[in-house]
Amino acid sequence: MAAVTASPSAEQTPAPAPVPAVVPAAEATAVTDGAAASTDGAAEAEGEGYNFDEDTFVGARDLAAKLDANPQLVAALPEDLRNEIMANARLAEQLAPYRGIFGSPEEAKLVAQTAQEFSGIQQIFSSIGEDVGKGTTSLLNKMLEMSALRDDEGNPRKRPDGSFITDGTTTKFLNELFDRKFNASIVKKIQDSGNEAAIAALDVVMESAGLRTSTADQGQIEPELAARKAQLDAQQAEITRQTQAQKQEQVKNFTTARDSELQSLTTAEFDKLLAPATGLNDLTRSAVVAKLTKAVRDAVNANTSYMIEKRQLESQPMTPQRKGKEIALAARFFRNHLARIAAPVLAEAGISTSTRQASRAEAQAAREKAARGDVNGSAPATTAKAGDTRDAVQSRQPFIDAFKSQNGGREPSDSEVNQAMMLAAWNTRRSAA
Repeated sequence: MAAVTASPSAEQTPAPAPVPAVVPAAEATAVTDGAAASTDGAAEAEGEGYNFDEDTFVGARDLAAKLDANPQLVAALPEDLRNEIMANARLAEQLAPYRGIFGSPEEAKLVAQTAQEFSGIQQIFSSIGEDVGKGTTSLLNKMLEMSALRDDEGNPRKRPDGSFITDGTTTKFLNELFDRKFNASIVKKIQDSGNEAAIAALDVVMESAGLRTSTADQGQIEPELAARKAQLDAQQAEITRQTQAQKQEQVKNFTTARDSELQSLTTAEFDKLLAPATGLNDLTRSAVVAKLTKAVRDAVNANTSYMIEKRQLESQPMTPQRKGKEIALAARFFRNHLARIAAPVLAEAGISTSTRQASRAEAQAAREKAARGDVNGSAPATTAKAGDTRDAVQSRQPFIDAFKSQNGGREPSDSEVNQAMMLAAWNTRRSAA
């Protein structure tokens, strides 16, 4: 994993390390020289802050029981509306388990697509047992397709004859298989035989096939040819060294630019996450940022969808377009997962993350003020002020007293009080009509 981590200073909270990024093999990619980094993907993460008040649902059966427990609500609720409410409850109940696994429908789709592709590979592998020639050819073609380099759109790159331009993975794999089989079946047996003629013949065959340099008669080569060969070998070595150095420099430039943008994105998202926290000193913030950074990195490495998409991007050329896609991938990950990842870290640090509890009284006051407007025949209020909270408590009391008298003194829940107040407002509107 390659990651850039800012060093902390005495006056400044250390910046978080960026989302981990795998540096691809130099031989598999090419870089567009002098191109500035694209940050289109980062814009996806901009906007509102993070919401830790994750909605919960009531199962369809429990919701039906709650509705049926209030005869007035049953009578007031149209049947088609009740059916829609129950349909939504059933959908929520069915989809709830998937929310703990996938951060978005796109993640689920990518994992499902990859699983389907893997199933196809398994089928091809199994077909070798039925027809070894046909099955082997199909498997080799699939391996070449999987190791193919990709264009900016993610499509496999091909030569004019239709063959794939690969990163060399399949060739290395096949060469290793051949070496193991050849060495075990032929080379070792001939060498162990002690037959000098057979060993010499093997050396000639290996040299002719280009499998290795011959060891025969090396001392008898003419000095002029030996000097020329050494010169050519040195030139080739220098060309190889320069090419490798250039590729390493290209990879370094691309990785540095990408990680710089990931650093900026991570810092911005952590700042957005911690913005509501008050009284957070530099020391506590630094510790929280360090734990968040580790938690995010662990979550990234464990996220199948993220790793699949990142591997797909790594097969594309190292261009600004690819860099923009990598930044967009990280931004989507933050949007879909950061609140869930951060919740236990912030809770451990004693940082309150729920805004629902703090705003409940004012929101309730707004609803009840609107209900009072309906009862009095005036326009409903659309906003609530902090001073309305006291009035809201007083206006709720008659409904609470009525509920307790009808239910043996049991204290009503907020939901039951709200239902009673909405029914009262609805009955008042119906009477006025």
